Amino acid sequence: MTDTTSHIGKRIPRIEGPSKVTGEALYAADVTVPGMLWGRTLRSPHPHARIVSVDASRARELEGVHAVLTGRDAPPTMVGRMFRDLPLLARDVVRFAGDRVAAVAADSVEIAAAAVELIDVEYEPLPAVFDPVEATSEGAPVLHPDVRSYGYVPDPPPAWPLPHLIPDDVPNVQSYVKWGHGDVEQGFAESDLVFENEFRTPPTHQGYLEPSVSTVRIGEDGRVQVWMTHKNPFPGRAWLAQAIGVPEDDIVFEFVRIGGDFGGKGDLRDAPLAYHLARLTGRPVRFAMDYDEEFAAASTRHGSVIRMKTGVRRDGTLVAHRAEAIFDGGAYAAYKPRPEVHLVGPRHLGGGYRFEHVFMDAACVYTNHVPAGFMRAPGEPQVIFALESHMDAIAGELGLDPYEFRRRNLLADDEPSAAGHRKTGLQFQAVLDAAVDAAGWHGPKPSPPGGGRVGRGLAVSNQKLGTGFSVAVAMLLPGGEVAVRTGVPDAGVGSHTMLRQVAAELLTLPLDAVRILPGSTDESPWDMGLGASRHTYVHGQAVASACAELAGRLKETAAESFGVPPEQVTLERGTFSHPGGERRLGFADLAGTLAADGPFAVPGQFLHPGDEAETECFSAQVAEVEVDPETGQVRVLRLTTANDPGTVINPMMVEGQIEGGVVQGLGYALMEELRIVDGHVANGSFVDYRIPTAADVPPLTRVLVEDATGPGPFGARPIAEYTVAATAPAIANAVFDAVGVRITSTPITAEKIWRALHAKEGRAS
Repeated sequence: MTDTTSHIGKRIPRIEGPSKVTGEALYAADVTVPGMLWGRTLRSPHPHARIVSVDASRARELEGVHAVLTGRDAPPTMVGRMFRDLPLLARDVVRFAGDRVAAVAADSVEIAAAAVELIDVEYEPLPAVFDPVEATSEGAPVLHPDVRSYGYVPDPPPAWPLPHLIPDDVPNVQSYVKWGHGDVEQGFAESDLVFENEFRTPPTHQGYLEPSVSTVRIGEDGRVQVWMTHKNPFPGRAWLAQAIGVPEDDIVFEFVRIGGDFGGKGDLRDAPLAYHLARLTGRPVRFAMDYDEEFAAASTRHGSVIRMKTGVRRDGTLVAHRAEAIFDGGAYAAYKPRPEVHLVGPRHLGGGYRFEHVFMDAACVYTNHVPAGFMRAPGEPQVIFALESHMDAIAGELGLDPYEFRRRNLLADDEPSAAGHRKTGLQFQAVLDAAVDAAGWHGPKPSPPGGGRVGRGLAVSNQKLGTGFSVAVAMLLPGGEVAVRTGVPDAGVGSHTMLRQVAAELLTLPLDAVRILPGSTDESPWDMGLGASRHTYVHGQAVASACAELAGRLKETAAESFGVPPEQVTLERGTFSHPGGERRLGFADLAGTLAADGPFAVPGQFLHPGDEAETECFSAQVAEVEVDPETGQVRVLRLTTANDPGTVINPMMVEGQIEGGVVQGLGYALMEELRIVDGHVANGSFVDYRIPTAADVPPLTRVLVEDATGPGPFGARPIAEYTVAATAPAIANAVFDAVGVRITSTPITAEKIWRALHAKEGRAS
């Protein structure tokens, strides 16, 4: 095969783009099933209360209502992605304002909404806990006294069952993890200086524009059809099977497009309720959450409290590091996809730095808040904001340039990280240098016309590669085209376009000779679905495996026709030939033999058996800001980001992922916060919940360090998640550089800066 860059590295538009802009793409909300009823849930107005009684008689009598379910007449099922602590409907206790209490199926959404208002519920309010630190203190209300009795998916539980991770003497813990090496107390004793800081971050919402939809139809044969906004159709089918007590093979998740995810569309939402109401009424049922529900009851990014204590030598060498993170898991752990229901992010409490002694631990705890799930780079924006702000503070106290301080302490190949992992192929130093050079770190700062003070800040983050299992099927069609059947959806990241480029490159075919065929769980091979930065690595390698196998089978067939051994056959530009032979066979020629009666299908798969890939990706970001010292108003003048994507399969999509990640980081830094007051969401709409718009985005400089060789097809690495985390601390560090105050919580608002400046100057605020 020659010209290996014929498709790799090319700016190929996304293949689903035309169907989306013309309105042809089918989303879950577009699906209308004959005879469909509308579902609606009644949600608790209390963050914590005992349910004394529920009277649904008036709702049942309303014309157009076909069924009403309450916790007392619904199955006593506990549901969850991996850990089952969420009741189908609350039976005895509600644990957050938004907990489902009853559900209705009616002829229209208006009738369903009116019906839930007619359900009378008597509550007895109970003491609530909203702060994650207070939730772990002695005397805190215990929200799940039976936590050790909850089940798992799969059952029996994994090798590290949750009860083994729950400290016996700490209340309300969902999970607890720890890492370390050396003797941290000895390290502090050996240090010249010791620094301590505490940081807080609030919950945030994924901000996808497509709300969650679940439609369920039960066929005459008893099979369950599901159309929903779910990024993991095959795992979702298994979770739903457990939740409703139906064999997995009797459920089919139909293929629909996903309108944004960012980690928020991996749980079952209202699908179990839609099934039970469909079973009761004999008609399909759809639930479509409005945005009041999305903000008040969908899975959020975890709020956090993070404490760090670090000992250093006077020359800046890191000696000892003690880090503790407490994450606000909300009322339930059911939305987390890991069996031990902890976040991956806390393993970055030590980042990519070298420590002689380290101890880190993290807990997810129950509170009476909206249940937290996963959001892009789960746990890392919180942890990296704390760590990189802390590291900058240390460098400042030592009188060291933040760049030089990081450079001397970053890990090299095969050195143990704070979490105990040894990786190779690290590009930490190269990426850091690239960001600093592109940003003009050591150059003069601009003088903006507004008269504010300008500062520069630096932050870094590292990200593991997502692992897992994927299967793809490469099919030679009768006309000579190749179709690749995949079970992985595409939530807008361009994964299907990437898979098409990989397949076309390996088969040396034009792009228009390759089709990607996503389908239902009945049509497609098993796949883990989206998430964890595994699209290119895991799914790409599965497609590469299938296409390599197909090419091999075609070579064998061509060799038989040529009368030569297969190893003498070459494939170039979609044509098979052999040295000295005049005959050439194309895919269409071979299809006449192999696919005369239908597609000739060859499967391929990829499995990364462990939880850790062999290398990590790295991002370094520099922010340049202007701060008005009179008002505290901060304006980002420029952002520079450097990353190590390995071989770039599609520059257009890589650039889009970088820009999207940095803009999400910008929102996390300056404006995003799900404000929960006494258990109630106070900004539950896009009118009040701010996310960045085009007007908020400053000039962005992207630098790609492509020297790294990744484990994905053609040496690719992931790019999306690890572009998010470094933005907020880079901006916080730039604010400190500008006006000398350190903001230790997100978002970094003008009010916080103004108050910090007044406190620094001893003025009353």
